[in-house]
Amino acid sequence: MNYQHAKHAGNYGDLLKHSVLCQVLQSLTQQDKPLFYSETHAGAGGYRLDQRGVDPFGIERLWGVSNAPQALADYLTMVAAFNRSEILQNYPGSPWFAQQLLRGEDRMRLFELSPEPYQQLVKSFSHDVRIELFAGDGYSGVVEPIPGMRCRQVVLIDPPYESVSDYSDAVDTLLEIYRREPPLTAMESEVRAVSPR
Repeated sequence: MNYQHAKHAGNYGDLLKHSVLCQVLQSLTQQDKPLFYSETHAGAGGYRLDQRGVDPFGIERLWGVSNAPQALADYLTMVAAFNRSEILQNYPGSPWFAQQLLRGEDRMRLFELSPEPYQQLVKSFSHDVRIELFAGDGYSGVVEPIPGMRCRQVVLIDPPYESVSDYSDAVDTLLEIYRREPPLTAMESEVRAVSPR
């Protein structure tokens, strides 16, 4: 693949994706049941911004904003924590955002096909016992059932969209996840809630 996320990290697409991801995970982790987060194209997990030019519509535009809406302010606080200073030098990938927001009982599995980003994932995330790393095809990986459990899942499918097949593969993967793990209906949720374990 020619796509290098490091060249685009922190662009307007990342701003939207990661601010929404943070809101979704913050909401779901308010509930007691464990959560399983999977990502098909995890990338390196974090990026130096000096590997690309300044993006007038990217994270630079929001850096230092003090009156952002709360949801966006939470996201910006996390970006600041990743930098550990008031100077914007680095940008976190979605695995890092998820790692910060998931609880001890939650789990995460990350897939990355490209060797160099995968090695960076290993370096950054292999110490976390909640996280499984896979050097392989995330499309096929995320549809595999989670052994021994049916739980709430968040699946992030964000391929590089370099080839036409990425569009159909993303849709096919969503359909397969839904086929294997259909969402609980309201009735099933109530039955499970009152049924003895």
